[in-house]
Amino acid sequence: MPRTILAVAFALCTSCAAVNAPFRSADPLAATPATQGFPSQKLDGLIFAAARWDAQHDEVFGLDLVRAADVLPIAVTACLRGDGQDRARAWLNPERMAPELFLADGTALAALTADEVTARVPERYGARLKKLALGTGLMTAHADEGWLFFELAPRGAFDVGERTIAHTSGERTSELDLRASLVAFQVTLDGREQSVCVGVGR
Repeated sequence: MPRTILAVAFALCTSCAAVNAPFRSADPLAATPATQGFPSQKLDGLIFAAARWDAQHDEVFGLDLVRAADVLPIAVTACLRGDGQDRARAWLNPERMAPELFLADGTALAALTADEVTARVPERYGARLKKLALGTGLMTAHADEGWLFFELAPRGAFDVGERTIAHTSGERTSELDLRASLVAFQVTLDGREQSVCVGVGR
């Protein structure tokens, strides 16, 4: 069920992007309709979210997670903002959050837990990786950035660069702008699930 909800949210965000985009640049890595439609910071009601890709994430974790673990790490901020934030009860429930990363071609990358990523890397990196993972639980107005981890599967199908991700499916390879990606997840707000989607910045 959560995957269905997120797929619908992605479709709605994509349609909004298409409506809002005035033109497509001749430069495939310049601002495209998708990047214009997916701001990397977003306020949806009381929920504020931001996401970014850091090509130098190896300086944060001590190793390159793309090459060492077939994992694409995305830094995410999620907090409450606006009137009523002190009365709202919002949760990032690890069992219902169901984060996904949608690439510009519609490919969905599933999330891995910090424990699952830790199992793929040398033991000495595990504690730092878990410490930097996006925290779950009760949301507040305090905006701490944390990391979500998305699996690059099947292995060998993705080649991640500083600004792009090349996706190979069968005999076809598409070079996609990472800024045209979309992070989607669920927030439990006052007992109801709310889909949140935000573009990936740099």
